[in-house]
Amino acid sequence: MTVLCLQLMTVIGGLLLLILSFRKFVARKLTEELGIIWIVMAFLFIVCGCFKRCFLWSTEMNIFDAIVLIAIVYLMFLIIFYMSMLLSSLQRKNQELAIMVSILNQENETIMHQIEALDELTITSEGKDEKEDIVCN
Repeated sequence: MTVLCLQLMTVIGGLLLLILSFRKFVARKLTEELGIIWIVMAFLFIVCGCFKRCFLWSTEMNIFDAIVLIAIVYLMFLIIFYMSMLLSSLQRKNQELAIMVSILNQENETIMHQIEALDELTITSEGKDEKEDIVCN
């Protein structure tokens, strides 16, 4: 009975993790790498839940202890999942900031070229004024 209950909880947890990770991946809350990792983890939960051999360790436990243990494991996985969503968000923001910095550097370079061109024009116009003064004297 304990093994069957744990198998059922593992398969249901795997399906819920699969749905959750797919929805967050589609909503762009998970990066591609982390989304794939969580989808693979969900499939591993489902596959492990299909085999009794994965739960032979629980034959010595009563059902309440096994359910509490699985609940703690699921809670840890949810916390790690939430942290991976935060990490994905930070990675996306970092990428956006890198693009903004690149655009600002390009604009800065364009402005610097314009300033250099203006400096050259002022130098050449000052040189003409000096030549006109020499010729006039």
